[in-house]
Amino acid sequence: MKRIKFIISAVITAAIVFTLSGCNALNNRYSSHIKSDLSEKYGKSFTVAAVGDRIDRDTATAYVYADDDPTMWFEVRTDNSGTVVFERYAFRLICRNVENKINETFENYGIRSECFVTFSPSKDIKAEPDMTLDEFIEVNSPEDAITSIIVSSGDNLTGENIIKVYTEIGEYLGSVDFGTGIYVLTESDFDTVREQVQHEVVTFGEQDLKYGGASDDIKELHIKIENGELPWTAAEIDSELS
Repeated sequence: MKRIKFIISAVITAAIVFTLSGCNALNNRYSSHIKSDLSEKYGKSFTVAAVGDRIDRDTATAYVYADDDPTMWFEVRTDNSGTVVFERYAFRLICRNVENKINETFENYGIRSECFVTFSPSKDIKAEPDMTLDEFIEVNSPEDAITSIIVSSGDNLTGENIIKVYTEIGEYLGSVDFGTGIYVLTESDFDTVREQVQHEVVTFGEQDLKYGGASDDIKELHIKIENGELPWTAAEIDSELS
């Protein structure tokens, strides 16, 4: 599957392609199957935000959200009849819980953030909607939590506070290493791309943020907690942020 950087771009591209090719009726049929299959499985309603990736393939890819949380999009694949053959809703629920924990921890130190989290390896992951993080880790033994994070610049964004945030997240994840790309944005750029980051289905980088509308300089740090250790000092982080 073609790697989608920002889902907003996917929606626009898909809309243009489908309008030109007269595929709206087919898209509606795929969407109807997807919503029906997911509703039957999870007992709630869903909305299909975009359908695409059908050319020369036996499957179609869709981006979907549950109506009780429009901010969290996830990937669904169907066969040619529209029947769902693969979906990541339960997995994304677990990842979203980790995302919320990360954002809440940054917020506790006065730092605005949004992030996307996935786990490696991400294939053949077993997940259920009511799984706790501990249960998920026990069943899947993921090696890493891989995360892209945007933070808004400000007086509270200091090496000392980042060390505290990462220490708390490391304790929360336990045996799972925590590898991140952290991108420092101006307040206006943060507000511009925040919703797009919430909708992400893959990790992102500086070029994706610029494509999504960030226009000011972006500071980028790659920080990893490995075996419970954070190989950065507060002074080193402050130096990178300056």
